[in-house]
Amino acid sequence: MNCVACGYANEEGATFCRACGMSADEANGQNSLPQVTAPVQDDSATVPQNEVPAEPAVLQSAPTAETALLHNVPDAAPFSAVAQQTEKKKLPAWAIALIAVGVTLFLLICCFFGSALVVGTLEAITGTEIVSSSDSGSQQQDDVSADADLWARPHHYDFAHTVLPGLFFDDPQDLVETLTELSDVDSPNALQVVWDGVVAERVSEADILSSDGLSYEVIEFGDVITMIVITMPPVERVTEACYIAMVYDWQTEEANYFVLEYSFEGETMFCAWFSNGSRANYGPGTPAGDKDAFIEQVVEHLGG
Repeated sequence: MNCVACGYANEEGATFCRACGMSADEANGQNSLPQVTAPVQDDSATVPQNEVPAEPAVLQSAPTAETALLHNVPDAAPFSAVAQQTEKKKLPAWAIALIAVGVTLFLLICCFFGSALVVGTLEAITGTEIVSSSDSGSQQQDDVSADADLWARPHHYDFAHTVLPGLFFDDPQDLVETLTELSDVDSPNALQVVWDGVVAERVSEADILSSDGLSYEVIEFGDVITMIVITMPPVERVTEACYIAMVYDWQTEEANYFVLEYSFEGETMFCAWFSNGSRANYGPGTPAGDKDAFIEQVVEHLGG
C-alpha cells in the first residue's frame, strides 16, 4: 500500500514506511488533520517589469526501492581511517632486514641438514660411502700420484716410442746401414749415444736414466732382410719396452718397427709403430726376458 505521507509503495500489511520511516498510525493521524485549501492564484495577474519571477520549485519524485537502498550504504570514512592506521604501522627498514637474515639462516640450516639426511639415506640404500668434492679431489690427486709410479718413465719411453721410431722411419735404410757398420763397437755403441745425447735433452734432469743394459745385434735374413734387435735397459713400469726390432726389406724397401712392451703383472704386449705415427697392439707377447722368443714372434708376424 502507498504511504500517505511520501507516496512510497510499501508491502501489504507494513507497519511503517521503508522510505520515510513513518508508521501507519502517524500516517493516519496526518490524514485526519483538517484540510487547508490554498488560495487560488489568479493567472491573469501581471508580474512587475522590474521584478524577476521566482524559479519554480523542483519537485522531488517519490522514492523508489533503489533509492531506498542508498540509505543503507555504509560510510567510507571508517575504512579510510583504518587504511591510514595501517600505513602508519609499517615495519622499519632494520626490522625487515633482520627478518630477511633470519629467513636466510633458516633456509641454510634446512639445506644443510636436509642434504645430510639425503646423503645418509643414499648411503644406507646403496651400501657405499658418498664423498664430498674436496675429498674426491684429494683422492684424484692420490690416484694421479699412483699412476705416475705405474706408467713408463719419460726417458725410457721417449727412446723406444718417440725418438728411435722417428729416426728409423725418417730414413730406414740409412739407419740400418749405420747400425750395421757400427755393430762391432762395444762401448759406447751408437744407440747409447742417442740415449745419452738426444733423448736426455728431451727430459728433465730428474728423469734422466742410465743407458746401462742398452745393446743391439744385427740379424741378416739372406741378402734381402736385415733385422736390428735392441735390448733395452731393465724395465720397471707399464709400456716400457723390453725389446725392439727394426726390420728393413732391401727389395721392397718396406720398414717395420716392433716393440715388446712391459704390461701389468709382468705380462707383455706385442706392438708396432708405423711411419704415420700410429700404433698397433697385436695382443700378448713373449716373456719379458726371452729375446729369442721375441725374434720368432716378429718373424711369424711377417709371414716368415
